[in-house]
Amino acid sequence: MTMGETAVLFYHNEDAEKRFSDGLAEVVTARAAMPDAAEMPWIEAAFHDRLGMLYLARDKRDKARAEFDQALQLAEATPS
Repeated sequence: MTMGETAVLFYHNEDAEKRFSDGLAEVVTARAAMPDAAEMPWIEAAFHDRLGMLYLARDKRDKARAEFDQALQLAEATPS
């Protein structure tokens, strides 16, 4: 379980959002530095998915949809 997931579990949603957003920023930076790393798009998609779930739980549907759309776009563009 990640720190973001732990924060969600204990209803610290703002902390969870910050941790997921910070993690996503790190993954985006790492992905740019390692463009051939096949797993990076999947990891980025997972962060978008977690942010989407958090936004959905907080009834922020537009933000949730944007995160889910990005996760799906990354997952579909990545060979399995």
